[in-house]
Order: sequence, then C-alpha cells, then structure tokens
Amino acid sequence: MKIIFPTHFYWIFDVPNFKEVLDYCDKQTNYSDTPSWASMCNIRTISLDINELFPIIEPSVTLFLDEMKEDVELLPTKEPWLNFYERGGHQEIHDHPSDIVSVMFLNDGKNFSEFFFYNRHGRDLNDAWRDSSKFSLHTTWSPEITAGQIIFFPGHMLHGVTQHDNDTIRKTLACNFTIK
Repeated sequence: MKIIFPTHFYWIFDVPNFKEVLDYCDKQTNYSDTPSWASMCNIRTISLDINELFPIIEPSVTLFLDEMKEDVELLPTKEPWLNFYERGGHQEIHDHPSDIVSVMFLNDGKNFSEFFFYNRHGRDLNDAWRDSSKFSLHTTWSPEITAGQIIFFPGHMLHGVTQHDNDTIRKTLACNFTIK
C-alpha cells in the first residue's frame, strides 16, 4: 500500500524551561473579551504580548526547528493567548489560517478535557473500508500529551478540545506561526 497524501502530522516536545513559562503565565490576569473565534465554545482567554512571550517560548520553538532540519524561521502571525477551561468548557472543531500552530499544556489531571484532531475525510470511505485492519481510519485522534509538553502541527488540521470535567481549571498556551 502507498500513502499518497501524507498531510496530517505533529510533533510533541518537553518544554525545556517549563517553570519559567508557568511563572510567566501565572502572572497574567487580564482576561480578554470573548474573541470572535470562540463564539461556539466555552472558554476564557488572555491575549499575550508576543514581544514579551517569544523569548520565553523560544527554547521550544528551537526544538521544533531543529527537528524540521530545514533552514526556516517561524514568525508569529498574531498575539499568542492563554486558554482557560472551567468545568464544562470545551473548544469546537476548527483550524487556523497559519502554517504552524503550537499548544503548550500547562496542567493536566483526572477528567481533564482532551485535545484531539478531527479527520475531515474520516467518513469518506464506507464501513467495510474503515473497519479493515489494513487502515487506521479514525475520525478523531487524541495524542498522548501531558503538562510540560508542547505540540506543533500544521494549521490546516482540524482540532478541538473535549468537555472539561474537573473543578481545576485546564490551562494551555497557544501561538500561531508563519514559516519563512
């Protein structure tokens, strides 16, 4: 079997300076107005200044660029933001108008919501093909990711966050990038 269009992939790294990132994020308290992209989800956000944040997330960006082994640069496309999921919080399935998306996971726990990818073509084949042992044709995929890790993936990939079922607020830090 040949796979001819491999367009869905991601990278996960441990954040080298996780304590520094947490310290920075814990000092942020100015919740943003609900952004237009959040109209179909249940989430609170804080917009961050990329000039302040980039030196703090740069070690993780460097890991990603080293793994790519390409002579490229990542430029943030807009301000990064913190996400806060209270009990019942969730994020609808969506994509980003950027080349690369990063999401850093600041905490985790039992019954925390899960980040997942959604396969926009997962229902294209009939049940016989989807159930075949030769294929792994899932509609959703939840990568194993824990607090202190960051995921990078192409902006075209549909993704979301399941409902949060814990009284501890789930926190993530997100940033979009253009490849130059």
